[in-house]
Parts: sequence; structure tokens; C-alpha cells
Amino acid sequence: MSLGGPFNVGVVVPAYRQGDGILRCIDSVLGSDLPPDVSLHLVVVDNSTGNSVLDALSSPLITVLRPGRNLGIAEGRNAGMRAVPTVDVVVFVDEDVTLDRHCLYELCRFLQSNPDAGVATPCITYAAAPERIWAAGTNI
Repeated sequence: MSLGGPFNVGVVVPAYRQGDGILRCIDSVLGSDLPPDVSLHLVVVDNSTGNSVLDALSSPLITVLRPGRNLGIAEGRNAGMRAVPTVDVVVFVDEDVTLDRHCLYELCRFLQSNPDAGVATPCITYAAAPERIWAAGTNI
């Protein structure tokens, strides 16, 4: 498994009052099955969560932004994207999402092999019923 050379992925997760749920999301991002030529950087935007769980995050792969107010989802994503180091791909993940371990690799592989594509969306299933599809792409 390889993307054919160095490839940098930034993941942005806006967080708002999710408690320990944000940890499941972060663990799934950091547990992604990525080849050695892919580097990962995770930015968590603390939208006034009041959640000390984020205080415990300590990894060179994670940046926690604390804007001091609720930026909302769109502005939070934009702030997170600005904080990501130079990357080839930015992936937005909601705080209540758990990624399949192959998700980031497959998204990056698709985007790399389809240079005209500007956006990719994974198949999204329900956590309680993974055989049930919630969304499988969209028209833009």
C-alpha cells in the first residue's frame, strides 16, 4: 500500500460539547491504516466545548485550536484548515464520526488518481447498523 511518494494529509475536527465522543473520533483518525509515505496532522478546533478531555491530548500529530468562542461548523473548519501545515489533502471530519481504518487512505488514493476531482466523500453508514448506508456521495 503506497500513494507513490510523500503525501501529506490534514484532518480538521471541529468539536462542540462532545464529551468522550470526541476521543473515539480522534482515536479513529490516528488509528487510520496509512502507508509510511503518508504523513498525518490532526487539528481539533475547540468550539467552546468546556471539555477537559481536549486538555489531555498530547501528540506531535495533534494541534488543538482554542478560539475562545463557538465559531460554528463552517468557520471552525476554516480556522482548522488555516492551522494545518502544508498538505496535499484536507479532510473534514465531524466530532461524532468514527472513521473506518481504510477511509483516509481510500480518499487520498482516489484524489491522487483523479487530479481533476476537488472533492471526495466516503460512504457513510450508521454506527449502530453499519450495513445501513446514510450517505454515499452527493451531487455538487
